[in-house]
Amino acid sequence: MSWIVILRVWLFATMFFAARKGDEPERLVATVLMATFVLDLANHALFDDPAWYVVNPGHLVIDLWAFGSLL
Repeated sequence: MSWIVILRVWLFATMFFAARKGDEPERLVATVLMATFVLDLANHALFDDPAWYVVNPGHLVIDLWAFGSLL
C-alpha cells in the first residue's frame, strides 16, 4: 500500500469519528470535508481533468463553497 492510500484512509477515519463523536463544530467541519470529497469525485466524473495550467471552475466552486460554509 502506498503512503497516499494510508493517509486517505486515516483522513476518512478521522472525519468519520469526528462526525459521529464530535461536538457541533467538529461535525460541521467533518461534514464539509466529506462533502468536498464527494463533490470533487462528481466534478472529475462529469468534466474529467482539465489541463494543469487552467483553473478548474468545478474546483473553484467547491473551494469557495467550503470556504464560505466554514466562515
